[in-house]
This record gives sequence, C-alpha cells and structure tokens, in this order.
Amino acid sequence: MMRPDAKVEKAYLYPKPVDFRKSIDGLAALVELDIKLQNIARHHW
Repeated sequence: MMRPDAKVEKAYLYPKPVDFRKSIDGLAALVELDIKLQNIARHHW
C-alpha cells in the first residue's frame, strides 16, 4: 500500500504477469532476480 506521506525515491512497474499468490519473499526474489535490483527500502515496485 502506498502512503501519500511516504518518501519514495523511485517506483518500478513489472511488465509481465505476476502470480500474487506468492509470498512477499517470493515477489521480492522475482524483483531481485529478474529486474536485477536489491530490496531497497525507499523504492516501490
């Protein structure tokens, strides 16, 4: 959930279909492996 008062440096969109039944760890792994980004606290994806 994005909050209006959150300090977000960047937001990323994923162009492929995603199975949202994965846990948050599974989705974070998808980002790290496919987009080649590490889990950065101030970034949203």
